[in-house]
Amino acid sequence: HRDLHSFPTRRSSDLPEPDLPVQLEADAIIAKSGGNANIVGVEITDSTSTTSRYQGGVQELSTYCSACKLTTVQIKSPQMQQLPSQVSAAILADPGVSYLMPEFSNIADTSAQGATDASKGSLPLSTAATALSDLQELAAGKSLFSTVGWDVVRTSWNEADVLDRLMLHQQVDATKYLSPVRVFNSTNVKSLDISQAGWEDSNWFGGDGYQAAYRALWK
Repeated sequence: HRDLHSFPTRRSSDLPEPDLPVQLEADAIIAKSGGNANIVGVEITDSTSTTSRYQGGVQELSTYCSACKLTTVQIKSPQMQQLPSQVSAAILADPGVSYLMPEFSNIADTSAQGATDASKGSLPLSTAATALSDLQELAAGKSLFSTVGWDVVRTSWNEADVLDRLMLHQQVDATKYLSPVRVFNSTNVKSLDISQAGWEDSNWFGGDGYQAAYRALWK
């Protein structure tokens, strides 16, 4: 998936695999920039889980984009009101910044505000943890050019099956449950139902056929 000409990519992964979303987020920037990006990334330092997820992207850039430069802004959720000024300061310190890489989509707007404050409001943006609003923004052709998401609806069905098995005192290997992970961009979003219904029926990730399989299994 690191081939610069292979995007968009789609893979299936057992979740949690914490590094994967931001790895793919970084891959999208590598591909779009031709392997020459100057990035301000935003790392949420609330827990080892959030830092591990972000470090996956750091490692991806280090391994596959030697010409890329990454400046990381670290922030904790209770301090989120400070994020725009921190992103703005990082951009003003290096006028060559060309991309933003916030760890999660729910901090994308706050990160972008920092770019606007630094008079760089049109910086291309890649993020992870796709929400419906992200796909709608992609379709509208705004600064967001890539977002990485996984099928949280399918993950919920997987979790229900795990719980059923545990209640029956069965041994369960949760790593065997797969949830699709996908990189969305302005090209592949055109074929999707970017509505709440599209999210609920797993339209973005190949459909909800697994639900019938689970219902048959649970009879």
